[in-house]
Amino acid sequence: MNIPGFQILRNIFNIPSYDSTNGNLLDAAGTIIPAVPSVTLTQFQAGEFDLTTARHVLVTDVYSDNDGQPSLWYIQPTAATQKRKLVSSHVVYSSLATLNTNFPAASYPGLRALLTGYGAAGIPLVADASLGYISQVSALIASDFEIYKAAAPAAGLTWTVADNGSGKVRATPSAPHTLTSTNSLNAHLQIKTTQNGWTAGDWHEIIDINTTGNGYLDLDVAIGSLGVPVFNLAGDTFTFASVAIPPLLANSTIEIDVSFESKGATATAKNPQVLLDAFSVFAPTWAAAQTMDHPGLITIKNAGATNSQKLSGIVANSSYSGAMGGTIPTGTVDTSAATTIYFKGAPPADDWLRLGRYTVRLMR
Repeated sequence: MNIPGFQILRNIFNIPSYDSTNGNLLDAAGTIIPAVPSVTLTQFQAGEFDLTTARHVLVTDVYSDNDGQPSLWYIQPTAATQKRKLVSSHVVYSSLATLNTNFPAASYPGLRALLTGYGAAGIPLVADASLGYISQVSALIASDFEIYKAAAPAAGLTWTVADNGSGKVRATPSAPHTLTSTNSLNAHLQIKTTQNGWTAGDWHEIIDINTTGNGYLDLDVAIGSLGVPVFNLAGDTFTFASVAIPPLLANSTIEIDVSFESKGATATAKNPQVLLDAFSVFAPTWAAAQTMDHPGLITIKNAGATNSQKLSGIVANSSYSGAMGGTIPTGTVDTSAATTIYFKGAPPADDWLRLGRYTVRLMR
């Protein structure tokens, strides 16, 4: 019913109205008043925030998924202490430190969180009042297989580059490169230094090998404006992969399943290696001319402190030695801060080495 002057009063006093056609509550301007109020994290945790009225609240800057959707909470006035209850499946953070600051585990026991940036799915965590945020499951951090075959030209070389006639790079060494088509064709060179259009760590497949004089190597990369490269050579350490590990707890465990493979063309050591930062946890002395893979299952466990590690492992090769061969080393890496797992190796000239596969799991 239209009462004369009522709309004027509505506008003055901002009186809401009910739309019976769709069930929405409207303000004086006709804008829908949301059934669930929205607040920021600062408002949500402010001292004057009302915890005496039971209701749902959206926190707009605390996300419940990777697409930036706000998290839904229920205010429960009858709760003894924790009156803010998460309704969404979890809150999403890329920084454990920020998560701890915004929602201290001791104040939000049972709060579910997803720590992103580690693996495709992130790490599901739950707040424990005594331990902090711990993993609910063994989380897959990273996994890959058949990483590039690392080929190592002779040590001490410098290079010039030119167009090979097909728009690809032809790298010509200052002395014989010593690579052969039998052992190194379709293996990869790794860039050692970022310069002249090349990026350190990148891999480039060898698509042709010439051994006349000093020879040359054609690479499967467009010449463009690329200048002089610096490649990893025999005697250099190649990094096949690196995996970021979030801060750990005093009894956290990292599990690594790894397999290295080699052409086995020479009896020179290939030195495959797995490290937690600079701490070597897998370092077989692999000098025999062998073509078999060299798998290992490695467990790194914090031994009651974040700066104390113990190792265990299963290695499928009787010639294994080094880390976990004989005396098992212990580590002192500070894992209370983020660390990195490295997969490395040092292939000899004309004998490729490859990281066949790796999987890294974490129980925090």
